[in-house]
Amino acid sequence: MNWDAIGAVGELLGSLAVFVTLGYLAIQVRHARAEASRALSQGRMEANRALLSLDLEEQNLAARLTAEAAFEVPPPPIVALLIEQAKLTQEDAWRVFLVEVARWNYRIHVIAHWDELPPSEQAIFDSAVRIRMNSDLSRLMYEQHFKAGVHPDVVAYLARTLG
Repeated sequence: MNWDAIGAVGELLGSLAVFVTLGYLAIQVRHARAEASRALSQGRMEANRALLSLDLEEQNLAARLTAEAAFEVPPPPIVALLIEQAKLTQEDAWRVFLVEVARWNYRIHVIAHWDELPPSEQAIFDSAVRIRMNSDLSRLMYEQHFKAGVHPDVVAYLARTLG
């Protein structure tokens, strides 16, 4: 074997190593991008949860209702419905509404990452969604407050799970 042949084999092996390295880097970039997206989503959920907790605190809710009354801001339709049909006070109706918003935000977040759950957790989550959606309040919140604004994947998941 002469030096030219050895050099050609070396170049071939070097080229293969470059392609393998590029493939590995592409996979790593895809994984890093997916992880960054999950982390961003988790951060938004934690911030949302913190804001909803603030809204649920007695003094913050009272101040919010006072400010909305001063500016004649009507409550969301679901809150008005809770006041009229369930005979709740305005504060209690807002509390129920905010808790349901927190629950729906959680569900939407989990549905977005449902395929990453182990099968046993998927089954538990699906069962919990079915149970909650048998509640008229959860179904009403979904229909009136969330359905129009959620990602089509969430609507498809609920249709598949409930249908």
